[in-house]
Amino acid sequence: MSTPPEPGGDAAAPWQPLFEQAAAAMAILDLQGRYLHVNDSLCRMLGYRREELIGQDYRSVTHPDDIDPEGPKESDEPLEKR
Repeated sequence: MSTPPEPGGDAAAPWQPLFEQAAAAMAILDLQGRYLHVNDSLCRMLGYRREELIGQDYRSVTHPDDIDPEGPKESDEPLEKR
C-alpha cells in the first residue's frame, strides 16, 4: 500500500484541490501545533497571508480562552492505524 504525499511535497495529493477550494477554513498542523498547510479560507478568516501562517503556532492566533492550558498531550506510545 502506498503512503499519501505530504502537504507541500512535490507531488500534488488527490485531496489538495478540495482542500484549497473549500469554503471552510482548514489547516494541517504538525505535532507541535505549527501550521504546515493552510487554505485561502483560513487566511481570509484570520487576516494573514499564507506565508505568514506557515510555521506559526496556532496558539498565536487563537483566543487564550480557547487554548487548553495543559497544551497538547505527548505520548511515548506510537499511534495505531485503525
